[in-house]
Amino acid sequence: MTLTAISSPVIELNCTSVIYRKGKEKVAALSEVDFTLERGEFVTVTGPSGAGKSTFLQLCGGILSPTSGGVRFMGLDRGRMKDHDLASVRNREIGFVFQSFNLLDYLSAEENVALPLMLAGVAEAERLELARHRLESLGLGHRRGHYPGELSGGECQRVAIARALVTEPPLLIADEPTGNLDHDSSSVVMEIFASIHREGTASILLVTHSPWVAGFGNRTIRIDSGRLV
Repeated sequence: MTLTAISSPVIELNCTSVIYRKGKEKVAALSEVDFTLERGEFVTVTGPSGAGKSTFLQLCGGILSPTSGGVRFMGLDRGRMKDHDLASVRNREIGFVFQSFNLLDYLSAEENVALPLMLAGVAEAERLELARHRLESLGLGHRRGHYPGELSGGECQRVAIARALVTEPPLLIADEPTGNLDHDSSSVVMEIFASIHREGTASILLVTHSPWVAGFGNRTIRIDSGRLV
């Protein structure tokens, strides 16, 4: 399933809630959230710890199901999507970048970047060529044969961004992508996100605790106690 030709907003949440059960109690991680991410937008998400930001990202990334309300990916109703279609959307249409990089230690940088293409059934020669090209575009062509343990934190995060971008997804989701980096590495990483935004190659949804990082977005929203405020 491919969604990239659809002209609808990238993400739409309509009065959407996520409620967890703790014993007999119900805990609202998100409460009646309305949100739209338009194509080409760079939205940063702020708020205190435990406010619901990660739940919000997982919902927008198709990892969590809503308890109530609607979720649409590029015009398609999540509630009507089959499991294999949703998995395809997550693999091909959404790129994920995490604070902890989530690279596989036993794979080289090039192999880590190529992994989503392998899962999509792309032939080995083609996926390695695409991974190599993506690493070169982020200044890491000379490090493609190195393993995560041989790379700096900033390099690991650039590999993770390359992996997120290798399928050319219309949506890039990032959870505290500079949280484990020093200022210089953070600056390099955020310039990559800014460049993606300028080029209009993907819409970006990025969670951060940093006001400096939040300033890179063209729009900032705040989540507190499970609500957009």
